[in-house]
Amino acid sequence: MTDSERILNELKAARERAAALVAALRESQQRSDPSSRDIFKQVAGQSSLERSVATAVRALESYDRLIEEQEGSHAPAVVTLPRSPGIGRMTVAALYSGRTA
Repeated sequence: MTDSERILNELKAARERAAALVAALRESQQRSDPSSRDIFKQVAGQSSLERSVATAVRALESYDRLIEEQEGSHAPAVVTLPRSPGIGRMTVAALYSGRTA
């Protein structure tokens, strides 16, 4: 199994766990008592459960994008950076991971 296949399999497994989490959160949201006082909702305008569902849905969408990119197997572009001590050619992926680390 290549690294790309392994990464794709891990992404798909993580996406399935995220989908299960979204389903569980939505089920909890349906079962919650709407008449209960939710202080967080009064202050923030959104309950903590609603916020959790929204965050989990965004994570699920991110996994979908990552899987789509990985399945497309686009080779990262090579970028030549200006000469600096210790800096040579880097891929866009390396630049991105360095920026987000």
